[in-house]
Amino acid sequence: MTPTLLSKEIKDFIKKLFSDAATVKPAVYEGYLPKRTVENQDEPDYPFVLVRMTKGRQTEDAHAVIVKLIVGVKAADEAEFLNALNVMDRIRIAFSRQRVIAGQFRHELPLDWELFEEQPHPEYLGQVIMNWTLPSVTEEVEGI
Repeated sequence: MTPTLLSKEIKDFIKKLFSDAATVKPAVYEGYLPKRTVENQDEPDYPFVLVRMTKGRQTEDAHAVIVKLIVGVKAADEAEFLNALNVMDRIRIAFSRQRVIAGQFRHELPLDWELFEEQPHPEYLGQVIMNWTLPSVTEEVEGI
């Protein structure tokens, strides 16, 4: 019912989506890449998907949340920049097929995606922007 729960459900959904991937298997994180420590210094940063809650709006009827999925891949050659597009496309198709997750969060169209104009070769970045509707909260009034 909260954006925090939505973030976790999206993360779990994307992890499961790529669990059987034959090519690119991105790590999925909520928010930002994990801070480098002695324990994780040998883990690669790329490929990844970051699930970020960016904006929300509560109205009388609904609770809407905008989620950005930041996708990053590292390319061995210029043609592999398409791996970022492939990851975003797989996410787009999966959420188009299953628009409700955890029985309470609904993905609302439109879904936007973009590969950024400037790319820090050999890393390539893009984003998927999604709109979600969460169950609304019912006002409670004492004595009624």
